[in-house]
Amino acid sequence: MTNEDEELGSLAQEVRKKSLGQAKGIMIFIGVITLGANVFVGAMSESLVRTEIDKEVKIIQNSGQEVDMEYVEEIVSASTRQLQLISALFTALGVAFIVMGFAIYKAPVGITIAALILYLGGQAITAFLDPTMIIRGVLIKIIIVVLLVKSVSAAIAYQNEAQVKSIV
Repeated sequence: MTNEDEELGSLAQEVRKKSLGQAKGIMIFIGVITLGANVFVGAMSESLVRTEIDKEVKIIQNSGQEVDMEYVEEIVSASTRQLQLISALFTALGVAFIVMGFAIYKAPVGITIAALILYLGGQAITAFLDPTMIIRGVLIKIIIVVLLVKSVSAAIAYQNEAQVKSIV
C-alpha cells in the first residue's frame, strides 16, 4: 500500500467518523425529545386523562343518560396509572438513545442497529396504542429512519476499515 493509498484510506475513515458523529447527534436528539415529551406526559397524565374522560362524560350526560361518577373516578385512576407506566417506559427509551449516542464509537455497528430497531419498535408500539400516531409527523419519522439506516451503513464501513487497519 502506497503512502497516497494510506492517506485516501485515512481520509475516507475520517468521513465515516464524521458520519458516526452525525449518528451520535441523531441518537441524542431522538433521546432528548423522547425523554422530554414523556417526562411531560407522565407529569401531566392525570390532567390529560381527566380531560379526555370528561369530554366523554359530557357527551353521555348530554344524551340524557346518567353517569356513575365513582366508576368514572376508577377509570381515571386506572388510565392515569397506565399512561404513567407507558410514559416511564418511553422515558427509559429516551435515556437509552442518549446513552447509545455517547457510546457509539465503542461498538458502532451494534449501537446503530440497536438504535434503528428501538426506534422502529417504539413507533410500532405507539401505533398500536394510538393508530392515529402513524400519520402524525410521518415525514420526520421517515427522515429519522433514513438517517439511522445511513448511520448503520457508515458504522459498518467504519468498523470494517478499523478492523483492516488493526490486521495490517
